[in-house]
Amino acid sequence: MGDSLAAGDGPGGCAPDASGRPFASPEADADAIAVAVTGGTDAPADASWEVITENSEYLLDLAAGRVRRIPVAAEGLRGDGAWLRLRGVSNLRAGQPMVLVLQIRDDGIATIRCTSPVLRIRRLAPPTGMP
Repeated sequence: MGDSLAAGDGPGGCAPDASGRPFASPEADADAIAVAVTGGTDAPADASWEVITENSEYLLDLAAGRVRRIPVAAEGLRGDGAWLRLRGVSNLRAGQPMVLVLQIRDDGIATIRCTSPVLRIRRLAPPTGMP
């Protein structure tokens, strides 16, 4: 799957949502923490989620605007195992590839990453002392 694409130009399942807009706004302020959650995703933007795909496990911390990928049966990708800045999430539903808009590069250009189909989504408990 493509790892460094302009927003909305992804291969196959990595295209804009039904509205024709890209999944997130890569032009958004690089310092903003808010994560754009679009494309039919009903995930609250202040929650943390464990997403299991056919090839990897993803930990999404939407409140902090970050994601961590742990490969299970896939080749390594740039940033694996590290927390990466998450700018947008789309199509977070079982049976479909999830689309992530990441800030990996230092030049401000977003990276769009399409996952293998999602097998399971589980909301994680908030840390102690959090609502």
